[in-house]
Amino acid sequence: MIDAGLARFIQYAGASIMFGAPLFYLTALPRSGAIAASDMRWSRLLPIGSSALLLFGAVLSLILQSAMMNGIALAQLDWPAIEVVLTATHWGLAIIIRATLAAAALGLALLMRPSRALWFASIALGLLILASFAWTGHGAASQGPWAWVHLLSDIVHAVAAGVWIGALVCFLMLLFRPSDSDEANVALYSALHGFSRTGSMVVSALVITGVVNTVFIVGPSQITGLVTSSYGWVLGIKTLAFAGMVALAGVNRFRLTPGLKASFGTTQTAPALAHLKSSLLFETVLGFCVLVLVGFLGLLEPPAGAL
Repeated sequence: MIDAGLARFIQYAGASIMFGAPLFYLTALPRSGAIAASDMRWSRLLPIGSSALLLFGAVLSLILQSAMMNGIALAQLDWPAIEVVLTATHWGLAIIIRATLAAAALGLALLMRPSRALWFASIALGLLILASFAWTGHGAASQGPWAWVHLLSDIVHAVAAGVWIGALVCFLMLLFRPSDSDEANVALYSALHGFSRTGSMVVSALVITGVVNTVFIVGPSQITGLVTSSYGWVLGIKTLAFAGMVALAGVNRFRLTPGLKASFGTTQTAPALAHLKSSLLFETVLGFCVLVLVGFLGLLEPPAGAL
């Protein structure tokens, strides 16, 4: 179970960065200047690394799931056992689609130069991959006339998380860049300030869809069952980690980002940048902890599925 949870985490992390990072390039960074995405080496490395990570996670998940579904040890796994999972299960079809899209994204990232065309292609492929997680998760298990609401909510939840995780990784790359010119710092402040409104919408989307998903997965009458179930404890830890991310995002937006702007032209710019580095690094760590917990939540049985 631990291996399966880690495989799911690897896929979530890869897909989130593959989608969220190029979206950040297009919406938060200037087309030219000190921190233009097309002029930074890491702007291409993120799509390459994230798509490769996602492809690896999909293959690893396939191997582990095939062994589990066939009731055999990994050492006994052969192609016929894998083929059964790929051709006879809904989950197998989703993995084929996910791995194919990840391979396509990796190929494009390797062949194309850093450009808006590459960013748009990565966003489109990443969006489809994030949506595919809902097809194989709790979002696809609901039945009845309102099942589509749960599925849509699950997709929006995954996409919003991808926007946030991708942006955090990009901010860290910007903060730990070798260049520390005044122009780059001003551009960094503009990116931080500009993303604040997007961040508010992302948090709102995550809260709303998180509540909707919990209602569908657990059911209003079974909420108390969360206290005594493994699913409930993991969900509670995830919620605390998410709350920590929101708190740090608030500190960044209302204190540290204005502090960076106020430091321009003084000797306090370096300390202001150091405070932002620490805060964003901790926020990113919490973000990946949330993804780890999401990976394990998908493997646990909720108390009930009332809707």
